[in-house]
Amino acid sequence: YFPEKGEAHQVSQLLLSGTHEPDVVIDVSRTIDTKVKSVLAHASQIAGDADGIRDVVYGRAEQAGRPVGLGFGEAFRSVELSF
Repeated sequence: YFPEKGEAHQVSQLLLSGTHEPDVVIDVSRTIDTKVKSVLAHASQIAGDADGIRDVVYGRAEQAGRPVGLGFGEAFRSVELSF
C-alpha cells in the first residue's frame, strides 16, 4: 500500500481464459511465435515433445482465430466490472 503513489487503478474488464463460452477473440498473429518460444523455454515441463507442444499451441490459436477470420487468436470470456 503506497498512498503517496495516488489512487489504485480500477479495472473495468476481466478476460478469462480457458472458458467453454468465449465471447472475445484477440488477434495474436503478430505474437504467436513469441508465445511458442516462451512455452518451449519451460523444457522441464514439456517432456522432450517440443514438436508436439508447438503443434498444440499453433493449432489452438488457429482454431480460436478461424471463426472470426484471424490467422491466430486467443479466446476469452469478457466480464465487465462496475464500481
